Amino acid sequence: MVKTTGEGLSIAADYQGRTLTSLDYWNTKAKIMVSNLPVKSVTTVYAQLGDVLAWLCTIGFLLLAGFLLLV
Repeated sequence: MVKTTGEGLSIAADYQGRTLTSLDYWNTKAKIMVSNLPVKSVTTVYAQLGDVLAWLCTIGFLLLAGFLLLV
């Protein structure tokens, strides 16, 4: 992941969040940041479950709203 800024701290990080390269606009004479980024990734919980949690929340909300309307 690369987070660039116009006048701030730009960072390039790997798939585990470790900083590979950083460039502070105000404290560095060089204004070009070069970094080799790996293309490896990790499997996240969201990638495994997909939208199951979102659908469960939607169903729970509808059930709660229906219960409150009946009471």
